[in-house]
Amino acid sequence: SATLLVIMTIIVLIAGPTGAVKAAPDLPHPAHPQPLQPAARPAAQAEAEWTILLYQDADDEMLEQDILIDFNEAEVIGSSDEVNIVAQVDRFDGGYDGMGDWTSTKRFYVTQDSDLEEIGSEELDDLGETNMADSQTLVDFIVWAVDNFPAQKYALIMSDHGAGWPGGWNDPDPGGLGPDAVAVAELFGVDGMWLMELDQALGEARDQTGLDKFDLIGFDACLMSQLEVFSAVAPHGRYSVASQELEPGVGWAYAGFLQQLTDNPAMSGADLAAAIVSTYIDGDARVVDDNARRAMLESSFGGSEASAEELASFLGQDVTLTAVDLAEIPTVNAAVDNLAAALIAIDPNAVAEARAYAQSFESVFGEEMPSPYIDLFNFIQLVVQFSGDADVTAAAEEVAAALNQAIIAEKHGPERPGATGITIHFPTSELHSIADDVGYTTVAARFADESQWDEFLAAFHSGATFSRPQAEPDQPAAVSDAPAASHTSGRLEITPLTLSAEVATPDAPVTISADISGDRLAYIYTFIGRFLPHQDVLLIEDMDYLIADDTQEIGGIAYPDWSKEGVSVEYEWQPTIYAISNGTDSTKALFQPQAYDPESPTFAVEGIYTFGQSEQQRYAKMFFRDGVMSGIYSFGGNLTGAVGAPREITPQIGDTFTVLERGDDLSLDEEAGRESYVAPGQTLTFEGEPFVIETTPAPSGNYVVGFIAEDLDGQTYEQYEGLFVVNEETEPVDGFVSYVDDDFGFATLYPGDWTVEADPAQASVNFSSQDGSHFVSISAAAYDAANADEANTAALQATAEALQQNGDLENLVFLSEEPDTFVLGAFDAQLVDFDFELDGVAYSASAIASTPTPEATYLVLNVAPADDFEQAVTDVFNPMLYSFDLLISGLVKENIGPPPPDFDEILFSDDFSDTASGLYHLDEEEAWGISYYTTDDQYLFGLNPYTGPIYDYYFDAALPDEFLLQATAGYEGAANNDYGLIFQLQPGEAFDDFYLFRISGDGYFIAEKSVGGELTTLIDWTASSLIDQTENAANVLTVEGRGDSYYLYINGLEVGAFSDADLSGGSFGFVVDNYDEESPITLIFDDLVVGTPVE
Repeated sequence: SATLLVIMTIIVLIAGPTGAVKAAPDLPHPAHPQPLQPAARPAAQAEAEWTILLYQDADDEMLEQDILIDFNEAEVIGSSDEVNIVAQVDRFDGGYDGMGDWTSTKRFYVTQDSDLEEIGSEELDDLGETNMADSQTLVDFIVWAVDNFPAQKYALIMSDHGAGWPGGWNDPDPGGLGPDAVAVAELFGVDGMWLMELDQALGEARDQTGLDKFDLIGFDACLMSQLEVFSAVAPHGRYSVASQELEPGVGWAYAGFLQQLTDNPAMSGADLAAAIVSTYIDGDARVVDDNARRAMLESSFGGSEASAEELASFLGQDVTLTAVDLAEIPTVNAAVDNLAAALIAIDPNAVAEARAYAQSFESVFGEEMPSPYIDLFNFIQLVVQFSGDADVTAAAEEVAAALNQAIIAEKHGPERPGATGITIHFPTSELHSIADDVGYTTVAARFADESQWDEFLAAFHSGATFSRPQAEPDQPAAVSDAPAASHTSGRLEITPLTLSAEVATPDAPVTISADISGDRLAYIYTFIGRFLPHQDVLLIEDMDYLIADDTQEIGGIAYPDWSKEGVSVEYEWQPTIYAISNGTDSTKALFQPQAYDPESPTFAVEGIYTFGQSEQQRYAKMFFRDGVMSGIYSFGGNLTGAVGAPREITPQIGDTFTVLERGDDLSLDEEAGRESYVAPGQTLTFEGEPFVIETTPAPSGNYVVGFIAEDLDGQTYEQYEGLFVVNEETEPVDGFVSYVDDDFGFATLYPGDWTVEADPAQASVNFSSQDGSHFVSISAAAYDAANADEANTAALQATAEALQQNGDLENLVFLSEEPDTFVLGAFDAQLVDFDFELDGVAYSASAIASTPTPEATYLVLNVAPADDFEQAVTDVFNPMLYSFDLLISGLVKENIGPPPPDFDEILFSDDFSDTASGLYHLDEEEAWGISYYTTDDQYLFGLNPYTGPIYDYYFDAALPDEFLLQATAGYEGAANNDYGLIFQLQPGEAFDDFYLFRISGDGYFIAEKSVGGELTTLIDWTASSLIDQTENAANVLTVEGRGDSYYLYINGLEVGAFSDADLSGGSFGFVVDNYDEESPITLIFDDLVVGTPVE
């Protein structure tokens, strides 16, 4: 009968993850004892037993109605002789228009009123518009409430957006970033009541009122149940209640716990805290009241029927709520300090593994990095398991015992099995490096002062000793042979992908295979991307976790158990992708995996939420579980990123959700990074039914498939391969249909109303419009050329000569002397434009040459009438060129990796101003040429024609186990040369055992090993678009050494890596060669630096 009943059936959990199950470490789990009576305190001279202060910042469209309903829930109980309930409510201008539709800030004495749709309480004051993000506004409210409504005990409950240790309580009026220059304000793009402000405000309010402590400080907001938050409020309160995870829009069950309080005003702060936890969700008025439940279901689900138990189950899947005895927080902090001291002494991989797999909660710092918010107890369970260290186990038991005393009540939904009550901030190194961990020690100031956790984070991410950062040491005069401190071992490596086929169809799925090595593997993701026909964009169509063959479980959290020796992975992809449906319409969407869960995975779709009434827009994430929407949360940042404090949106009929598309803008430089393309997709309207996931056929076209491996620190490593999809089950994309030619080895899209004719004699395929005025020809040939650029040039020259010899063409003009660079599908190409006349008609054309393999150079000719050429480029030619794909595995653009790490410590540098720095300074030319220090402070090799390789090195130097070697280099003269770095040169009689990393003047690189003067290829000559082939251009070459693994970089990006254990602790220097048989050349080096890498 009811849609919601169907949802309930769908989201029933299947118990237990797949694979083997390990027993949890033998730690005492927090038992959550019965609340204790607070310590004795001086009796207050008061008329009532309790005063409850509700600080309700509803100046936000998405939560205004929910907070006002919470106010009405408090009215259901109302104040009594022994319980005062007072509220300060700030409303939003232009959103929810019920309950009086006022927009200012008002104060109320809450009285009993059973109407959940109208406010009946006595209005005490209208303050006009106030800034609820200003801590002084909170101070004024507290002082007013305590002065006017004295009581024996006080509870402060604050409602709005919460962000964890940054704080929360944003207010759009007056706007701006506020007076505090903190990094999170800049990141979130909005002012807030930051945690250090809240700490100061509570202290100031207590000073002004003489209040000893609040008996309870509650946060009806997301993510606030963190050790940093509890540390900030511990001096000001006896008990606190907060949530580790996002809170649903219904918030706390005010009628439920206030009923218990008015029935028993003698309740302690501990009793009240426990009551708030026990009534959460299950006792909410919108759940238990039939009319209120029906109204909420009508608004959000189109009139579905559900029982209180069914709705509570639906809302409670992801919830968390914790009640804490704040007097025990110092003990928890002391135990965490001892744990930190134990952790810094063990294998950092065990710590990183526990961080990566611990129960995490929603991040407010964006989607690009793993969430730093992890459950403290679940983390120590995992680190005990992974480390097996006795000291860590003892320290973890101390933390567990402290948590057991601090947590007096806790609940969590079945989708947060590892939530035990208190979260701690443990960022990856990337987040930790941003603005001093996004201002962590400034905002969470009290915790940073009283705890050593921030020092532990700094030490863990730097590999330093466990102490506050020291000044950088002086630069030594020579290279040290001592290894650099490190908290990581090697990187992850993914072999080139193997595809079972080059074309995928609904009846013939493709299997993608690869091997992944490295001992820090955390997760593997599958990737499906599609080149958009009309844009230079690779659109991300799908991503998902690759489930391991063996999945383990600790504390209810499933995690993959990868072999440390490496894994072979396979993924079969049938060309389908996913869409959202509202029951009437559907649109494709990128469903991003949120948590590793083999049984009941959660996905999120990013989008723009538009409120139907006000038309205001918010960035939002729509969550799905078991194929059905489970919630929508908005964030306080910009329209394209999940930054800032989140809050659940309760959809109203007529609201809309516009899917955000993400991908790579291929028109940007490589340095722009992944996911640089963000654009709005299609829009769905809420019509009363929950959104659901649908599968849909993948459109025909040129795709990129791959694997993304994430290490224990959240760093990703990628490997991709091209794939063409032919899918007749889908409508043509913008009128384009697929063409696959196995004989010529390519596939592309072309206009469905054009004709196609293959010409085997000319080794070409010709596409033409119905009237013959527009024409595209694709042909293949082989050229005797040294590299791809030469082959492309030869193809364009041959084309030009053929055109010039064609007597039918008149007024042939080439529009540029040199070809432009271009990308044909995923392959580097060259392009020339030209004009001509034929039979009195003016035409414009382009010729594009690409040589993805030495055996074949592909030439594409595009021709259209001159007055329509630009439009044809946009409408036809570019879509065909972008969708071009070769049906040969492995022929994709070079796999460019991340930039090198920064230098941590500089061990040696040479600016070549001192001729005694360690290299030869020749006064006379020898048979091969000459090398010397120039007056411009550079080092120069002058090579005679065809000399063979020449190298020079620093005689007494020795590289440490982990190092960065970097130099700037270039050439003058013929491009038929190579130059680069040698490293790990071994001392001995011949000095001819070393590694070489060389680049050539015509754009290739190679890695080799010399043993006894005999060269072995480690990475064969590979074309690289990163090499600047221009004479006198500066190319920066970098080698990163990590034990037996070496990573090679050109101009700031990784181009290759290899592992070899034969050579270590050796010296370094330069290598040059001139292949030209006629011309001498000059090779120039500058700015040599050797140091240790930042971890």
